[in-house]
Amino acid sequence: MSVITGKVIDMTGKPLYNATVVFTDKNGKAYSPLMGTVTDFNGRYSFDTLGGYYLRVSSIGYKTMLQPVLLKNFQIGRAHV
Repeated sequence: MSVITGKVIDMTGKPLYNATVVFTDKNGKAYSPLMGTVTDFNGRYSFDTLGGYYLRVSSIGYKTMLQPVLLKNFQIGRAHV
């Protein structure tokens, strides 16, 4: 199982609570079915599967950001029991 995690912060380093994080295409259009989540009080989010190659992050009062998912940082392996 793959897990994608991250943290949303503003320019001052303050974590953004309740920001929307959604997988999209390169134009920022969300996939159907929608794959998204919101950040926790510490600005953290996670997905338990890869849903696309871009993440769109938005929060009231902030500019929407479109960020590519860099697959080179992923490691594929097997858990030891």
